[in-house]
Amino acid sequence: MGPPGDSVTSQAVIAALAVGPTPTVTRHANAGIGSTHTVTGNRIRALVFLTTGTSPVSGGTLFTIALADYTGSGPGAWVNARDEQSAATFPFVHTTASLLTLRVAGELEPGTTYTYDILVLGF
Repeated sequence: MGPPGDSVTSQAVIAALAVGPTPTVTRHANAGIGSTHTVTGNRIRALVFLTTGTSPVSGGTLFTIALADYTGSGPGAWVNARDEQSAATFPFVHTTASLLTLRVAGELEPGTTYTYDILVLGF
């Protein structure tokens, strides 16, 4: 704790941590041939819209996100499917110090957009 009057609000801390470029997303073959994606956000929170291509593979890795500024075994992370269709894929994440992997355990349909909200919980 600093001198009197030297306080930091939680909003200021979050704002300071949330600076940085939009995360780099790499789609994997399970997303299907010709899959596409868009991503918004920063190093704390990313919103990923992934549209499967032809012949998507149900289950397995859909995409990875490069992580920076993390140490040790990596941060914790949380994924939220933004709609019923995305929730039906049963998404889950795995992290290392440099990579976040989004995997699914459910069925994927060709040409379908799935939306995932990802929150990185630790640094």
